[in-house]
Amino acid sequence: MGTCSIPNKPVCGVYRIMLPLTKVRRISKQLLKCVILSSVIGLIIPLVIFWRGEYVHVLKYQWVPGETCQDIPVVRTDKTIEKRYISVNMTVQHGWQAVDNENLFYLFSSFYVVDRDSRHVLLIGAMDKRTYDDLQCAVTDNKTIKYVPARYMAMWDDQLLCTQINPYYTVIWDDQILCRYSPTFFTCDLPNNFHPTSVALSRKFCQLPSQMLPVLYPTEITKKFTICVAPLHGPYDNVNELIEMIELNKILGADHFTFYNFNISSRVNRILDHYIKQGIVDLVPWNMPINLTRIHYYGQMAALNDCLYRNRHKSRYIVVQDMDEFIISKKHRTWHEMMLDLPSGLNVYSFQSVQFSVDIQDIETNFQGKESVKKFNLVTLLKQKHGPVYDRTTRTKYIVEASRIKELGIHNVWQLRDGSTGNEYHVPPEDALMFHYRHWFNEKEIFTGKHNPRMMMYKDNLLTNIQKTFEKLKLI
Repeated sequence: MGTCSIPNKPVCGVYRIMLPLTKVRRISKQLLKCVILSSVIGLIIPLVIFWRGEYVHVLKYQWVPGETCQDIPVVRTDKTIEKRYISVNMTVQHGWQAVDNENLFYLFSSFYVVDRDSRHVLLIGAMDKRTYDDLQCAVTDNKTIKYVPARYMAMWDDQLLCTQINPYYTVIWDDQILCRYSPTFFTCDLPNNFHPTSVALSRKFCQLPSQMLPVLYPTEITKKFTICVAPLHGPYDNVNELIEMIELNKILGADHFTFYNFNISSRVNRILDHYIKQGIVDLVPWNMPINLTRIHYYGQMAALNDCLYRNRHKSRYIVVQDMDEFIISKKHRTWHEMMLDLPSGLNVYSFQSVQFSVDIQDIETNFQGKESVKKFNLVTLLKQKHGPVYDRTTRTKYIVEASRIKELGIHNVWQLRDGSTGNEYHVPPEDALMFHYRHWFNEKEIFTGKHNPRMMMYKDNLLTNIQKTFEKLKLI
C-alpha cells in the first residue's frame, strides 16, 4: 500500500499512477501549508516595508551611473561663479530648498561627517516616496566644484499618520492618508583631501547648481545637556508653558535648547530672543515648503535628526522630549546626579512615561506661593495626579550620548554610528520617569489617578525664576 503502482496498459494513452489515499491527504496538507506560508510572507514583506517608511523606495541606495563629470574651476566674485568664462548666479543659504522644479526632493541642512571608514557630507531633507530617481552631489571648496554619486535612505518613520491643517490650524489626524513624503538622509562621499564648504544635489548629470547648502563642521563640546524639540506650530503662543518648560529644565540640568520655528507668535519670538541672548537657545527657521497633509507632523523626524547632527559635537547628551514632558529622577534632583548613578558606557537611556491630566482640578492642598503658581498656571505644580506607568514600548523618551548616535526616532533610537541598535538602558520606573502633562486619554482614570508630589521639590526655585522672567519681559 505504501508504494505507487503503474499499470501495464495505458488508459486513454496516459499511464495512471495509483497513490494510496493517506499519501494523497498528506501531500494535500503539505501543499496547503506551502500556499498559506507563501501568502503570509507575501503579506508581511509589504507591511514591513510600509512600517519602515520605505514602501516605494525599497532600494535604499541609488548611485549615478555612467562616466564621471569634469571638475569645474571656480572663480568667486561676490555671489557669482565663472564656469569656462560663462557667469551664472549661485546662492549659498541655509534652510529648506527644492532640488529642482519637480518637487521630488527637498534639502534642509548638511553636515561634514567622519565615520570609522568614510568621510562624507550628510544632508537632511525629504523625498517623495514614489521616486526612484538617481541623484548626483555637487560639492565645492570655493576653488573647485566636484561631482560625486549620491545615495539616499528614508528615515524610519515611527508612524505613518499625516497631519491635516484646517484654516484655524487645528491638527486633524487621518489614519487613511499615507504620507507621500518621508524625511530622508542623503549622503555624498568625498574625494580624498577634499573639504567642501557647500553642497547641492541634482537629478541631471553634471549640472551646475544654482543654489547650495553650506556644510556645517564639528565644533568643540561646550554643553552638557541639549534638549531637542519638535517644530513649534499653531502659531504657537503658550507663553506660560514655554517659560515653565525652559526654566524647569534649566533646574533639572539642561544648558541648551534647540527649537524649530514653523509658526510662532510675536510674544513667543520675544521670549525666545530673551533666551537666545543668554546663549542657551537656538531658534532654527523651519520654513518647510511641503504640504502638511503629505508629511508626518511638520517633518518632526527631519527636525530631530537635524538637531542631533547640529549638536552632536557641541553637547555631550541629547535629550528628546516635547514641550509638556519632563524627565524626573525619583532619587536625585538633577540629571547630572542621575546620570552618575546610572550604568556608564551606554549609548541610550530610555524613560517610561506617566501622564498627568491637565483636565482635573488643581491640587487642593495649600502651600506657600500657591496664588503665584496659579497666576502663572504652572501645571507641573498644580496637577499632581497621574495614570499608570506605560510599558517600555509606549511613549518612552530618552537621553543619548550624542556622538554615538546615527539616527534618532521619536520614541526610540533607530541606529547607532556603528550600525547597531543595541546598547540601550531602560531606566527602571522606580528610579526615574518621564512626566507628561496633557489631556488624559482615558477619562475613566481622571479621578482615580495616583497622587505624586515630586515636583514640589522644585517649587521655590521654579517660581522665583519664572517671576523674574515675566517681570523682565514685562509680561505682567
